[in-house]
Amino acid sequence: MNQLIALAIICVAFAIFAIWLSSWLKQRTGVPTGNVVYDDAGSWYKVAKPLFHKRLMLTGKPDYVIRNDDGSFIPV
Repeated sequence: MNQLIALAIICVAFAIFAIWLSSWLKQRTGVPTGNVVYDDAGSWYKVAKPLFHKRLMLTGKPDYVIRNDDGSFIPV
């Protein structure tokens, strides 16, 4: 019984460490917080054509598009 409790404590400690590590790594990437609504890997849907900005004359597909907490979209 003591071994089972020790194993449970080790598993919980490992889970807490994994959650902390993933949060720390996400902060280091600089990716803004929010929900990912598009990714270039095509796992959700494909964009028919690249995005285009008339004023800046830029064309391309972002790796990610994130919807921020205020509802704005952020290309990454």
